[in-house]
Amino acid sequence: MYGSVEEFHENMKIYINFPESHRMFITRSINSFYTTPTTYKSLNNEEFICKSDLYVHLQNMSYELFPDTVVGTKPLIAIFLKAEMEKVIGKLEFVKYDVERFKKIQNSFVKSMKKIDESPNSNVPRVVRQFEDGLSRFVMEEELFRELDIPFQIDDLYLNAIEMEEVMRKYRDEIRRRDIQSLQCDSCETLKDTSGNLKETSSEAPIPKTESPDIQNSTSPASETAVKTKKDKKKGKGSEGSSSGIQKAKSTSSDTSELLNSKKAPESAKNQKSSSEAPPPPKKESANCVKCYRTCEMLNETKKELKSTQNKLAMYEKKNLEMDKEKKKKNERILEEQEEKIAKLQTKIEELQKGLEAKDTEIVEAKCRNEREIENIEKEHERVFEEKTEEIQRFIREKEISNSQKERLEARVLQLEQELMRIPGFRMPDLSCRNETGAEED
Repeated sequence: MYGSVEEFHENMKIYINFPESHRMFITRSINSFYTTPTTYKSLNNEEFICKSDLYVHLQNMSYELFPDTVVGTKPLIAIFLKAEMEKVIGKLEFVKYDVERFKKIQNSFVKSMKKIDESPNSNVPRVVRQFEDGLSRFVMEEELFRELDIPFQIDDLYLNAIEMEEVMRKYRDEIRRRDIQSLQCDSCETLKDTSGNLKETSSEAPIPKTESPDIQNSTSPASETAVKTKKDKKKGKGSEGSSSGIQKAKSTSSDTSELLNSKKAPESAKNQKSSSEAPPPPKKESANCVKCYRTCEMLNETKKELKSTQNKLAMYEKKNLEMDKEKKKKNERILEEQEEKIAKLQTKIEELQKGLEAKDTEIVEAKCRNEREIENIEKEHERVFEEKTEEIQRFIREKEISNSQKERLEARVLQLEQELMRIPGFRMPDLSCRNETGAEED
C-alpha cells in the first residue's frame, strides 16, 4: 500500500460510495447513511437517480434543513428510512431526477416543521413518576435513567427504586438542565382506611413540598405524573391538548434512550408496563380524573407503539447478528484456506531449501575434486617440462661435445696434410671422390 492516510481515506470514501452499501459494510440500524446520492445520465441526456438513493437524499435534506431539531432523532430517522428501504432491496430501479419535485418535498418539510414549532404543546419537558410511602418519596431507577439518558441494567425480577434525597443529591443539575417536572392531580387523592378500602378525599388536601422546585411530589401513591407547564393551569381544552402534547414528547424522548438499550428492549417494555400502567379512575371521579385517565390510555398506546418499534429494532439487530455470524464464518473459512495454502507453500519452500543445500554440497565437492585434479595435472606438466628441459640440455651438451671433437679432428687433419706436403715427391691423392664414395657408403 502506498500513499498517505488522507489519500487512503479519500479512496475509501470513493470505494464505499454505492447504493445500499450499508448492507455490504454492515452497520447498526441506528447509524445514518454515509453515502452520497449519484445521478446518472441517459442517452437523451436526462438525469436519473437510483431508488435506494432517494432515502439517502431525504435523510440529507432533513439534516440540512433542520440541523438543530434532528440532533436527538437521527437514530429514529435512520431506523425508519432503512425499514422503508427494505421494500426496494434487491431491485436496481431508477427514476427521473425531477428538481421541481424535490423542491416541493423540501417545501413540504419546511411547512410541516413550521407547524410543529408553532404548536403550543410541541416542546414540553420530560416525564417521570414520583411515589411516596408515608414520609418517603422515591422514583423508579429505570424511568429516571431513561429520561436522563444514563445507561442502566434492567433487573428481570425486581423494580429498583431510588430515594428522592439521593436523586436530588446526585442528579439535581441534570434534572434542571433537562427541565424534568411533574403534574399535580389534586382531585385524585386517596387514603387507605383501617379496613383497607379506598375512599375519595377532598381536592384541597395539603401537598408536601419536595427539596427542588423542578420535581413536584404526587399526593397519590403509585399514581402517574405528567409534565406541568404554565399553560397547564388553564382548564378545559387547553389542559387536554397539553396532555396529548406530553405524550408526544414522552414518546420522542424515550425512543432515543431505548435505542441505546435495544438488546434488552423486550424486558424493558415488560418492566415498564408492569410499573407504569395507570389504575382506572374511582367510581366517584371528577373531570380532572377523567383527563388523567385519558392521558394514561394515550401513554399506554404510545408504549405499545414503542414496543412494536423495539421489536422491529430487535429483529433488525438479530438480522445484523446473523449477518455478522455468517461473515465471521466466511472469514474463518477463508483464513483456514489461506493457512492451508501457507502451510503447503512452507513445505515446498523447505523441500526446495533442502534441494538447494544438497546441490550446494555437490558443487563444493566437485569444486574440491577439480582443484585436486588440476593440481595433479599441473604437477605432472611441471615434471614433464623438467624432464624435457633436462633432455634438451643434454642434447645441447652432446652437440657441443661433438662439435669440439670435429674441430679437433679437422685441425689434426690439416696438420697432417701440411706435414705430408713437406715430404719431397709426395703427391697428395684426390680425396674428393673418395669422400663422395665414403659418404655414399655411409
